[in-house]
Amino acid sequence: MSLDGFSGATPAEICHRYAAGFIDRALLVDELTRFPYVKGGQTDGYDSLIVDPPGTWSEVSAAVRRGAIEEDDYEEVFNRRHGIDNTPEQASVATP
Repeated sequence: MSLDGFSGATPAEICHRYAAGFIDRALLVDELTRFPYVKGGQTDGYDSLIVDPPGTWSEVSAAVRRGAIEEDDYEEVFNRRHGIDNTPEQASVATP
């Protein structure tokens, strides 16, 4: 079941719906920016194997590796989630 207000139950599902053409890029970016991500997995202190639960940011990273979304999509979502403004005007300002 999809989360209320989202196209899927997990970030991976949202990315797969985008890759299949069911949602457009604007909706992809909006939903991945607003998604209530869960905390990633942690080791038990003895084993270094980490298995993330469904709904973590690692699903967005995996979607890039698998070709479901582009690196530009990832970067835009990451920047929006972290309040980073990469507008062309800001990037082209020369520093003295």
